[in-house]
Amino acid sequence: MFYKKIFVLMLFIASMMIFVVGCSNETAAKSFETQKIREGLNLFNSADYKCAISLLDEISTLKLNTTAEYNLRGEYLVKIGEYYYDTMNYDKGKELFDLAIRDYDSAIKLAPNNVDAYIGRGNAYANTGHLVQRDLNKAIELNPNDFRAYMARSIIYLNVGQNNLALEDANKAVELNPDNPAVYNNRGLVYHNLKQYDSALQDYSESILTRIFLSSSIKDTSRRGYTK
Repeated sequence: MFYKKIFVLMLFIASMMIFVVGCSNETAAKSFETQKIREGLNLFNSADYKCAISLLDEISTLKLNTTAEYNLRGEYLVKIGEYYYDTMNYDKGKELFDLAIRDYDSAIKLAPNNVDAYIGRGNAYANTGHLVQRDLNKAIELNPNDFRAYMARSIIYLNVGQNNLALEDANKAVELNPDNPAVYNNRGLVYHNLKQYDSALQDYSESILTRIFLSSSIKDTSRRGYTK
């Protein structure tokens, strides 16, 4: 359970948080289904968990038709499942992870080479305790440059005691996307579990600094756009 919590924590911190006030509607959507799922994700990412969960019944019963929609709902279900795990409602969390896996199954059936679906299903399986690399291996085979797959696989390797492989994947994620704070947080977790505490602290610090830099850049860009 300790390592399961670490995996959930890694996924939670890796998400880029956007502050949103209230239960507002998403407007820039390609379909009603996409709009509703994105609304739930945006609420969750803004830490408005009550509003995000209030949409669960509606979102989980939407009739979907595309790979993108199944992937998006899978992501939403995994996030809500992680929330229930964090609040120790493991039965509800497991139920949502299983629903997410079904959505990713549907996405892969529609598009057998869809990288996002394999990464999503790999993460969902990991949350249920099925620490297998099959889906993440497939994602890397399809796109060797997708840092997300390496991040997720590194944590699975860590959980099964394959520390050297975990560090290799964490290093690869940093190499592929050095401007993303999540990759440093991920490698920090690996170093921490390897008891290389100085390296872990350095990566945690880099994660924070990178996040601050990105936040400042976004605000600066927003101000410049507003004054034009």
